[in-house]
Amino acid sequence: MVASFRATIAANRHSSRYFRGSVLRPALPARQLGSLSRLPPPSQLSYTAYCLNSRTIVQSAFHGNLLRPVCSAARNMATAAGKKLEFELIDVHNPKEYNFILGHAHFIKTVEDLYEALVQSSTALKFGIAFNEASPGYEAMPGRKVRFDGNSRELIELAKMNAIAIGAGHTFIVFLDGGFPVNCLNAVKGVPEVCRIHCATSNPTSVVIAKTSDDEKGIMGVIDGVCPTDFETEDDKIKRHDFLRVIGYKR
Repeated sequence: MVASFRATIAANRHSSRYFRGSVLRPALPARQLGSLSRLPPPSQLSYTAYCLNSRTIVQSAFHGNLLRPVCSAARNMATAAGKKLEFELIDVHNPKEYNFILGHAHFIKTVEDLYEALVQSSTALKFGIAFNEASPGYEAMPGRKVRFDGNSRELIELAKMNAIAIGAGHTFIVFLDGGFPVNCLNAVKGVPEVCRIHCATSNPTSVVIAKTSDDEKGIMGVIDGVCPTDFETEDDKIKRHDFLRVIGYKR
């Protein structure tokens, strides 16, 4: 059954473009590709993936209708032998609209190194850090803890609350007061344990979470703020120019 899915979707130019560049690369027999040439653009497609060993079988949903480019036998194999991938949105709880940095790191000393990087950025900066450990641990060093540090009890508690709510392993979140991400982001990026930054913002933010179970979650991306509605005008450019000088970031 698995061997029958080895025919690459690239054999059909019209359909392969809907999946090019995606981490979801379904391999389908060529005879099942005909109807895919009439699919809408990729932006209108969403994916539910079932993992079967190292291969991915995809169901694609669009315009409220479910398109099934895999046979039912293959779907049954995927759900029985593998894990179902689900998505959820977690809103960052930030009632006072503090700036925060959300990122991905590794290793247990992340919080200590982040603390040193932040406190050296500005002695006036107040911050709270929380880091979700991903290792199961062992007797001498229990794992799966939310590690935390900082110099503001309020911001530490806010970081802890959001870290446990997001729940994704090796995720860290830092809340700031008395400074902005632009003042310390390069220092945070320079911490050896830091792998990537998802966002640095004070906007209302939702975190897109992928999960295979309550014990396995990861961040797929973030929804940071709201969408633009128009292009800036010449008057807008003048206001932007003046604002940066009022707050001291330009001369």
